[in-house]
Amino acid sequence: MVSVQSVNNSQPTFKGRKVVNLAEEAVKSFKAAGKKMTQADKDYLAKQITKQKVDAELPKAAGLYKLLARKDGEIQNQLLNALFTSTLAPTMIYVNPFVKKTPEQKLKTAMRQPVSAGIACSFSLGTTLLINKIMEHGANSGYIPSQDLRMNPSEALLKKNFKKQLKQAKAVGKEAEFLSKYTPEHIEMAKFIEGQKKFKFQQKAGIENAYFEKFAEVQTKNRKEIFEKLMTADVKDIKYIEKDGKTTIKVGKETLKNIEDIPNMTKKSVEKFVKRFNIHNVEGLDAKDGKAVSNYIENTFKNVGENFKNFKKMVNPVIGIPVAVVACLILNAVYPPFRDKFAPPLMKLFGIEPAKKEVAVEGGNK
Repeated sequence: MVSVQSVNNSQPTFKGRKVVNLAEEAVKSFKAAGKKMTQADKDYLAKQITKQKVDAELPKAAGLYKLLARKDGEIQNQLLNALFTSTLAPTMIYVNPFVKKTPEQKLKTAMRQPVSAGIACSFSLGTTLLINKIMEHGANSGYIPSQDLRMNPSEALLKKNFKKQLKQAKAVGKEAEFLSKYTPEHIEMAKFIEGQKKFKFQQKAGIENAYFEKFAEVQTKNRKEIFEKLMTADVKDIKYIEKDGKTTIKVGKETLKNIEDIPNMTKKSVEKFVKRFNIHNVEGLDAKDGKAVSNYIENTFKNVGENFKNFKKMVNPVIGIPVAVVACLILNAVYPPFRDKFAPPLMKLFGIEPAKKEVAVEGGNK
């Protein structure tokens, strides 16, 4: 176990300025309230102190870095490309001394870049986010058999489910009853951390997040137990009872519990899962070899999330081709009226004289 003392050797600072000492404040708070710190409280406090020290040394832009880190690489690429396309590219086009064009031609070419960036951010990025959301929904609901995330849900999905269920509980006046099922052992320390508003560099933990962490732990454990039974049972022992739009699943004499919290647990969907992941259907796996089965189950749960990330990396570039074609068509349709409207005032602003149109003269030598 991590001790408070092991991470509290020095008071954290930020650019030479001290910030609140969580360990000292926690001891004072618990003593004043007549409460005793449990080991879970101490472990949670140690975790928060570590975060405090790390956050205190991060630059101001750390929040942006963390936000980008949570997104897919394709999204970062599009954002950075749009940023430089709308700023650096127009500047380089306009001031480039090696391009033999008139100032008017350079300006109009440069004007095309921000329009292109705007379309990239609105259409291309929007399409990428939408496609990612569709893929994630498909995987989380078991509609992509090879990438079935129902057995190991992502933190984002668990957080979404937690907020949804908490909102439903509040609506019927059962918030306390709902939260009581997910009360963590370190709830008193979580309440203390929540009260430290003066702790400027604290990575938000909060009481609600403490309940969510317990919710995620319980939900993940329940799902693992359910899907592990479906993966190891004799296929002929798995029975389905469908009634009033609900499916009850029995493995032998046991009825699987808590499947109502898992999406798309229909007979058809579960049969696809069993066909793909049940140990009796996996080619080359000896269902009687306990160690091999244990390794197979552990690796399946462990790798399914990483496999889905790789799946998205393969799908996004393929989808990106038609998206890029449509974006170009939109650009070709939008840019001419944009240029005709804004080029004249910009030319006037920069003191650029419009090129004189040559008048064709009839006759003469040909």
